[in-house]
Amino acid sequence: MPLYFHSSNRLEKLADLFAASVGSADSPFTRQTVVVQTAGMGRWLSLRLAERNKICAGVEFLYPNAVIERLFGLVLPEAPGKGPVDQAVLVWRVMELLPRLCRDALTAEAFAPVRGYLADDARGVKLYQLAVKIVDLFDQYQIYRTDMILAWDSGRDWFAARPAYGERHAWQQILWQRLEMAASRARSYQTFMQTLAALDPAGKKNLPCRLTLFGVSVIPPFHLDILIAAARHIPIDFYILQPCREYWGFIRS
Repeated sequence: MPLYFHSSNRLEKLADLFAASVGSADSPFTRQTVVVQTAGMGRWLSLRLAERNKICAGVEFLYPNAVIERLFGLVLPEAPGKGPVDQAVLVWRVMELLPRLCRDALTAEAFAPVRGYLADDARGVKLYQLAVKIVDLFDQYQIYRTDMILAWDSGRDWFAARPAYGERHAWQQILWQRLEMAASRARSYQTFMQTLAALDPAGKKNLPCRLTLFGVSVIPPFHLDILIAAARHIPIDFYILQPCREYWGFIRS
């Protein structure tokens, strides 16, 4: 199946084009999965669909990370669920681990910057705020620094070739390894790509009939690779806003 690209300099035109495709679906019971970057975009598009087609039903709006997790769950036999990978759970695990790692004789030196930051945190407010930031950072690492996460998982020192970073950030690798993220996105990515390449017709039935990305302006390579791989089995439509009245390919610098 190919990737389809629809572009316009008016968001309303893109919405009308998508509404027409929804209205011409083979079955009224066909569920549409739409990837959006914000809740506001999903809400606006649902109202536009209702205005254009007199109803907006059977349309599910997901964020990019959520649709990737959905694909992992449909393709992988043992995909990560709401277990240790869940961000809300990870915050509490990080809060539990940080004080212990700051006191442990084996890791105290690496965690000196963290220990200094938390020195006057009697109520634990700074510990909680720091844990939230760390969990969000680790989530971004899994998308934008997959090579680093895989190196950490295999026990290799990714910072060895980057001494300028290693001094200040070595504690992050230790913390990640103590979290024992066996089902991280980075690992799931490798397994997913291998499994999808060898997917049989029976497994293909588990995939959504179609995916639509509407108004998504930035797509990390991590997400794009997965979508390109999935497009070999299901159609994927990109509705892209281009704020220019001319074709960008004709613009010369």
